[in-house]
Amino acid sequence: MKITDWDDAYANRDHIPDAERFLADWPRAAEAFRQRLEKAGRAEIDLSYGPAPRNRLDIFHPEGTVRGVIVFVHGGYWRAFDKSYWSHFAAGPLARGWCVAMPSYTLVPEIPIAGSGLKSGRPSAFSPHVSQVRSA
Repeated sequence: MKITDWDDAYANRDHIPDAERFLADWPRAAEAFRQRLEKAGRAEIDLSYGPAPRNRLDIFHPEGTVRGVIVFVHGGYWRAFDKSYWSHFAAGPLARGWCVAMPSYTLVPEIPIAGSGLKSGRPSAFSPHVSQVRSA
């Protein structure tokens, strides 16, 4: 298959029935998830990992022994969304013992595509946060 319309190729929501409902529901589900984990002492919310306003990070801790850390880089083609849409997507890895770090990052066009995403916030800056991952 040869792609002839690149805008259409990246327009996922145009090809998902009722996609707008997902986009409306996800922030509410994510907020409820964050609140539940914060109350349980298993969430660190809105940690800074760089100088830009969107260089913020949430860390979710599993119960029990930690197997390692997964960094969940949210979708949006470097142009849309932030970490607040996706928190509840950490449930699967958490249930399997993985700690989940979920950053927001500077979006295009605020930063050129070549410098987009986590490059703008130096992912190595996560180190002080994720090196202290703990077992519950």
